[in-house]
Amino acid sequence: MKLLIHTAPESVAPCATEEQIKKGSTLNKRIDLRDFSVCQFANPALQRHYGALQVFALGDDEMPVIKDEILPDEEGLSRPGVVKAIEEFKTAVYGENYNEEEEEKAAHGAQADGARKRKAIAEKAAEESKSYD
Repeated sequence: MKLLIHTAPESVAPCATEEQIKKGSTLNKRIDLRDFSVCQFANPALQRHYGALQVFALGDDEMPVIKDEILPDEEGLSRPGVVKAIEEFKTAVYGENYNEEEEEKAAHGAQADGARKRKAIAEKAAEESKSYD
């Protein structure tokens, strides 16, 4: 029995360049995760669920405050070495002239166009359905 493995052509998925890999590796080294373990952090959605169960079971009036421990460490990510590594990685991946704000505006514009089209289709369907008995 012969096993055939189908792989996508290289044109479908872009491959990282050596520079991008090097910059990504440098970024990973800059972000300090020495004592990291997934067991250190509680799932905030699950903690909210347990809090709601506690409120219902004990008849409490208030939901306990749940601290989200999985939010990014903004202080650690704002260190100069990390900021520099992030900027170098972004430049390696997106290039020198990449403008993140313009990309976000373009994405929002595409979403807004799609929402307008869906609304127009829904309004047209509602108008047409009025004539049916």
